[in-house]
Amino acid sequence: MTAGVICLVIPAHDEQDGILDAMRSVDAQTRPPDCRIVISDNSTDATVELARSQPGWEVWETVGNTGRKGGALNQAWARLSPSLRDRDFLVTMDADTILDPRFIELARAKFEAHGEALGGVCANFSGLPLESALGVLQAMEYARAERINRSRRGFAPILAGAATMFSVVALRAVERTRGHLYEPVLTEDYELSLALRAHGHETMAPRGCRARTALKPTMRSLWAQRLRWYRGAFECLREYGLRPGVRSDAAWLAFSLWASSMRWLFLGAVAYTVITVGRMVFSPWLLPLFALASVLRMIQVKELGWKYMVAAGLLVEELYYAVFLEAVLWRSFYLAVVKRPGAEW
Repeated sequence: MTAGVICLVIPAHDEQDGILDAMRSVDAQTRPPDCRIVISDNSTDATVELARSQPGWEVWETVGNTGRKGGALNQAWARLSPSLRDRDFLVTMDADTILDPRFIELARAKFEAHGEALGGVCANFSGLPLESALGVLQAMEYARAERINRSRRGFAPILAGAATMFSVVALRAVERTRGHLYEPVLTEDYELSLALRAHGHETMAPRGCRARTALKPTMRSLWAQRLRWYRGAFECLREYGLRPGVRSDAAWLAFSLWASSMRWLFLGAVAYTVITVGRMVFSPWLLPLFALASVLRMIQVKELGWKYMVAAGLLVEELYYAVFLEAVLWRSFYLAVVKRPGAEW
């Protein structure tokens, strides 16, 4: 694949607190993008003014957008597409994301290695500093997600909207099919990932491609984020059905629902036994199993440091966190199935 132009777009809505840091991380790339654009979507704070203060950047503003982030990106794509060639690339990133200095360089190298079969390359994420127990739990969750991507040899089911490089030729294949690029759904990045895979393109999150993203500081904000992610995934898969390239996602979500139900049934059985019998005796033979689970979870987060390993080894906090995420998962499933107009997300 011959060298092509790389355009980078940051969609932003009221992002004055993080937009400059995100832009500076782009400016620090070892392979800088050829064009850099912030597209502000109905911002009411100082986002536009701050973005325009940075040299080398263009700032666009959406017009009549009602499609959230996906609609903003569609407007940016409509302006960029006529000047892009099939061998060019589009990078999208969130305004609360900090790119590793080599992200664009390494993502571009993956396209060189894989050719037109590769539709997109996204970053593996770690969290920006958040000094709280909730921050620790989210950081460990991201670390485990990266290990899963490694086990798939870098292939990832989701090209996260926080930072992804796309092949223009792959994006045009999607656009030709439906007349536009992004669907106005809760998780536009996941839907586009499904569309690319349905067209036969690979999606990757290689180990070297990294970025940091803001973590949620409260349980309330984390609930809202995950409800949007999970519900969006269920709704997208409902539309795609069991097409080739998508079936594994449906299987994974079905397994997640089954696994979470087993955990709740187990906890229910424990509570029932304690209530009806008055006590519960654990066999000492269970201790090696708990120890093994503790060691495995410590290994999964070893790259974060010993403090995270200790937290993972204790298991207790992560059990509460898992139950919380499973509650969000089932709430999302319910909302997606009943299709309530205007339901919370």
